[in-house]
Amino acid sequence: MAREPMTGRRDAPATSSPAATNPMDLDRRIHEPGRLGIFSALTGAGEPVSFSELGRLLSLSDGNLVMHLRTLEEAGWVESRKGRRESARTQTFYSMTRAGEAAFNEYLIKLEIIIKRARG
Repeated sequence: MAREPMTGRRDAPATSSPAATNPMDLDRRIHEPGRLGIFSALTGAGEPVSFSELGRLLSLSDGNLVMHLRTLEEAGWVESRKGRRESARTQTFYSMTRAGEAAFNEYLIKLEIIIKRARG
C-alpha cells in the first residue's frame, strides 16, 4: 500500500484518510501523560478546577503539575485565575481556553483515526 507524503504542516485539519495521520504527528504538548490528564480533567469538569484538585485527580507532585500547567498556559490552551471556593484561602483555578478546546478536539480526532486504522 502506497503512503501519501506528509506535508509536515501541523495546522492542517485532520482528515479521515488513514495515511493522513501518523502517530508521530500527535502534538506532544498534549500527548504527554500528565498534560493529557490535565486536558481530560478540565474538559470533563464543566467549571474551573483548583490546583490542589488537579494534583489529587492526577496524582502529580506540585512541581510536576506546575511544569505541565505552565506548558499549557504558554500554548494558550489553559488559563488560571485566583479565587476562593468554600475556604478562606485563595486558590488558583484552571480552565480550558477556546484554543485549548480546539487543540484537544483536533488531537482526539487524530487519535481516533490512528485507533481505527490499528483496528482495521
